[in-house]
Formats: sequence, C-alpha cells, structure tokens
Amino acid sequence: NVQLNLPATIQNTGVEIVLNTAIITRKNFQWTTSANLTLPASEVVSFPFLKDLSDYALRFIEGEPTTIGLRYEFLELNPATGNYVFRDINEDGVLDRPNDARTIVDYGPGFFGGLSNSLKYKSWQLDLMLQFVKQDGNAVQSFFPMPGTINNQPVAVLDRWQQVDDLARYRRFSGTGSTTNYMQWQSSDALVTDLSFARLKNISLQWQVPIRNNNIVSRATCFVQGQNLLTITNYDGVDPEVRGITSLPPLRTVSIGFNLSL
Repeated sequence: NVQLNLPATIQNTGVEIVLNTAIITRKNFQWTTSANLTLPASEVVSFPFLKDLSDYALRFIEGEPTTIGLRYEFLELNPATGNYVFRDINEDGVLDRPNDARTIVDYGPGFFGGLSNSLKYKSWQLDLMLQFVKQDGNAVQSFFPMPGTINNQPVAVLDRWQQVDDLARYRRFSGTGSTTNYMQWQSSDALVTDLSFARLKNISLQWQVPIRNNNIVSRATCFVQGQNLLTITNYDGVDPEVRGITSLPPLRTVSIGFNLSL
C-alpha cells in the first residue's frame, strides 16, 4: 500500500493582540502589565472526493473549521421508556452516521490568552500570571461506560429514569440491551458543554534581603512561588485543559526558597 497526500486545502489564520504597559513608575513603586489575546481560525477550503472517504467525511466539511465534530441532535429523555431520543434527519427510522449525525460542534478554542502583572515596592516584588481559554468540549459523562455495568460512575447518574413519567436527566439503568442507545447519547450534542476556564497559572512573591558590607554575598533573595493554585470553570470533570478522566491535571505546586549570589 502506498500512502498519498490527500488533495485537501486547509487554511489556518488568526489574530494576536499584545499589550505591554507601565501603569505606575515611581522611585519606590512600579507596576507593569502585559496582556495577550489570540483568536485562532481554521477552514477546510476544499477537499475533493471528501464524500468518497468515509473516515474523513465524518470529520470534515468544506467551509467549516478543521476542529469540528459531527454529533446527533439530542431531543429528550422519553418519560415513557427511559430511553434517549434523537432527531432522525432523513426519517428512515434508523439513526446512523453520516445521515443523522449532522449537528456541527466546534471543539477548537474560540480565543485564549494571558494577563501578567508585576508589582515592585522597594525590595518586594509580586508577579502574577493569569491564563484564560474560551472553548467547548465533551462533558465528563462522555468518558464513562454505560451505567448498569461493572464500572464506577459519577454520582450525577443517580438522577436517572426509574418509572413511567419520571422527569430525569439520565436514562434507566440496564445491564443489557441498551448499549446502542447509550453510545448514541455519548455521540450527541447532549454532552457538549462549556470547557472555558481562567487559571492563576503562576504567582510569585520575593524579597531582596538588604546586603551591607559583605564581601562574600552580593545578592540574597527569599521567595515563595505557586503554580496552578486556582482554576475558575463550570466544567465538572477533572480539569478543563486536559479533559478526559485518565490524564493528570496540571500539578498544583508551592515552592519556598532562598537564592544567594556570590
């Protein structure tokens, strides 16, 4: 078999804005700020024979971003049966790809950036770095197997259908016979959620120790530094940046130290 490059044309563009400013500049106090904002964009400009390539036809659409996913359109949890209901676009009575998975979801970031501040007062200095990302992704439930099998589940699935006319969030528990309906739900827009977040990426406080009449030590600094101390997000999974349930989130660390320059 010979692998050939596909005749697709992809366009990647973006806008990046950077701002650096000195807010306060005085003898004993300085405050500087740096901010950046990136708005990325991508597009499948052309992709000849795309419909003939089954794998790619489920991932790409001409004129759309390269970061999209095609999902079933979720309608409701049927209160009579406890099963999920989806839109059958071609009305043939069968839910399948690519005929019915036509809801476009863009998983790429809408924008991302950072904000850094540095404040210095005499021999003290405080530095902060904030990271923010606007993005959509799959809810944590999309990574769990079907309830009713021998697997751990999030506590949220207890809000489940149990009897006729139940208004529940999740389908009925079943050990057999419901795998297809559950997998269709995992492949629908019901599990698309906001994964945006703002994170205090770094914070550092240091004090330059006064050195007088010392021929050995020229500079001494005490510091305390923290990383990933605070994350603000509506995502109920492990971490909105790494997503999934099997990957470690960015480590939260605190360091205390002392630097000497001879």
